[in-house]
Amino acid sequence: MTSYVEVFNLASARLGGPIVSSLDSPAPAVQRFNAIIDEIRRETLEEFPWRCAVAYASPSLLTTNDSWEYEFAYDLAPYNVLRIVETSADSTFGSDWEYVGDVLYSHDEGLRIKYVKDLVDPAKFSPTFARALAARMAVELAIPITNSESRRMEEYKYYLNEVERLWTIDSQLRGKPERVEGDMELIRERL
Repeated sequence: MTSYVEVFNLASARLGGPIVSSLDSPAPAVQRFNAIIDEIRRETLEEFPWRCAVAYASPSLLTTNDSWEYEFAYDLAPYNVLRIVETSADSTFGSDWEYVGDVLYSHDEGLRIKYVKDLVDPAKFSPTFARALAARMAVELAIPITNSESRRMEEYKYYLNEVERLWTIDSQLRGKPERVEGDMELIRERL
């Protein structure tokens, strides 16, 4: 079972920083971690469909549709969606959809979705996602802990390699190995 303390300690240990038993510490690295963990967790979840955060839903049709481009509008607010992985219409020739805010617009009625949810409880993180999050946090904590931009760049390179390795493992555990090249390009651009 993972905790945010464990995620911090994995990241901090990579950098030679403090190991803590609580995130109430006044240490600058802990304060930085607390300030950004929610944002970085969401970004890391968005990068790949990690098995611990994938969910399925049949969203409700909205009674109003503000789009002039799409026939149907679906309410995604109850699902805490970070990323749509695919829809039930994706195999349909000419299927088209757009995700804007908490609304999914589509030409298809009765749409079902596979999505990445915002997984907040660290006890539900898979080991692969927890390690990827720790590697990403090491990038963010490198300067507060080491005061070195070059170390931050080293951690960035480590993160790119590690997240690709961990995602490959994660996808194999789901029984559906997936390619990561396109997602890796997006990650490189984001960081």
